Amino acid sequence: MLAKSQLEGLEAGAHLFHSIFMKAPERHTVNQLQDKSLISAWSEIGGAGERTETGLALLLQFVEQWQASDMQLVALKLDFSRLFIGPGQPLAPPWGSVYLDASSLLNSESTLAFAEFLRQNDIRVAQQSNEPLDHIGIQFVVLAFLLSQLAEKPGCDTALNRSKTLLSDFMLPWADRCLELAEYQANTQYYKGFVVLARQYLLHLRRLFGVGDTAVPLFH
Repeated sequence: MLAKSQLEGLEAGAHLFHSIFMKAPERHTVNQLQDKSLISAWSEIGGAGERTETGLALLLQFVEQWQASDMQLVALKLDFSRLFIGPGQPLAPPWGSVYLDASSLLNSESTLAFAEFLRQNDIRVAQQSNEPLDHIGIQFVVLAFLLSQLAEKPGCDTALNRSKTLLSDFMLPWADRCLELAEYQANTQYYKGFVVLARQYLLHLRRLFGVGDTAVPLFH
């Protein structure tokens, strides 16, 4: 059984990735990296290993060069847009249905299945736009919510099973492919670093929760 403190660290990581992948960065949020506390504590949140060290090194290099200039912030926003928004097809589409459905259309069967999972478990997602529910950022915030429930009751089978189902059925089958595309096509150390950490974080969760291989046909 995972300890409460470990689950709270995992929850914090999920909230972080929700913020990173859901919306373009703002100057004040990027500035928070400069105290380096996140970087120094990350191994307790997202696991250790060579790839994790690579992600942390990229972020550290970014922080050392960050001067909060308009030009640097624009570069981050442009990188976010080209990876996850467009114009046109984003380089790393953040929606599960693009990868899981042969049509590669938004709001396809896999999206409806995720919506049903949320409904059955009485999970309500506050949305400020019509973003498809299977956006990777939304799935990270749902993961954070489920981890918070598990942290409150570490031995609760219901909370544990919900977390495992989210991972095995709705995130792990496609999220690494999305993040792989983002890693290889990101222009900034900021996004390269966070993408590497997100990939390792999900692998860490797979191991912690004992989720088996979730390989499925991917269409992107």
